[in-house]
Amino acid sequence: MDELITVDHVAMDYRVREEDQSRSKVSNFLHPDYRTIKALKAINFQVNRGDILGYVGENGAGKSTTIKILLGILRQTSGEVRVLGDDPVHDRKKIARRIGALMGQKSQLWWELPLQDSFYFLQKMYQHTAHEDQVWLSELIERLQVESYLKQPVRELSLGQRMRGEFIATLIHQPEIVFLDEPTLGLDVATRTAVLNLLLQINRERHTTIMYTSHEMADVEKIANRLLLLGKGSVQYDGDLDQFKDQYAAYQRVAIQGITELTMIPGVTLYQRNNSSLECLLDTRLISVADFIQKVPNLTRGAVKGITVLPNDLEMILLLRSKQKGVD
Repeated sequence: MDELITVDHVAMDYRVREEDQSRSKVSNFLHPDYRTIKALKAINFQVNRGDILGYVGENGAGKSTTIKILLGILRQTSGEVRVLGDDPVHDRKKIARRIGALMGQKSQLWWELPLQDSFYFLQKMYQHTAHEDQVWLSELIERLQVESYLKQPVRELSLGQRMRGEFIATLIHQPEIVFLDEPTLGLDVATRTAVLNLLLQINRERHTTIMYTSHEMADVEKIANRLLLLGKGSVQYDGDLDQFKDQYAAYQRVAIQGITELTMIPGVTLYQRNNSSLECLLDTRLISVADFIQKVPNLTRGAVKGITVLPNDLEMILLLRSKQKGVD
């Protein structure tokens, strides 16, 4: 295995200032109290060449902190980090030539310049101006279909158009590793589909390693071949995505149309309620889908218009885990 990222017993602590309500504001200012927040608790993982790692967890789990440490933006409190064999902080410039990063909707394009000029300056900055680099840029432009607005200033582009440009800017220097933190936030379906397909393509064709952080679990399911689940600063799962889902194969989602209330019975919990339907989660070790469907008319006063058995997805599994652990 060609190991590109190593995270060894990495911890990250933050000191947060607290105000003592029993003291005056002057006293709090002159003699502040602090508490320590442990954002990461001695986590360990490795990422190999060609991995597409879905890095997921609840808000505050430590995902963005990890990405910032790997990019050299933050220095961990303890532990060792290596990206492409080097220290992300000490060797940041060296590593930057070989990685790409897109953090939400933070722009790396020049706002007042035409999109094509941003690409030109980025190529100069990365010293990627050879013929093969121009071919690669043309390929990205074609794949993400940005030809029609290359000459428009970035400030005039829609969010979807700009984010297509941001993805090209992230990949323009042919990085070996791409770090993506909420890259599809707020994007329309067409743009989201285009960028996810591009990521799958460069991974397949160029063995580009991708570390993908998102709350859009459908996106993670589409592209990731490996899942790393972070919870309260600790690694809770690290392994094959399909194997993780198989652990919850006993649970089944069932949607019932035409009702919004249902008497719950053992093995059945409410998953979500909509205006004219609800979804239940069945533990098939306690009740089969067939038995539940037979019981539905006796569990509600409304007129059932239809019952649909839904496929399990990652979002459902993570919500189930949270409920089982008592996390709302």
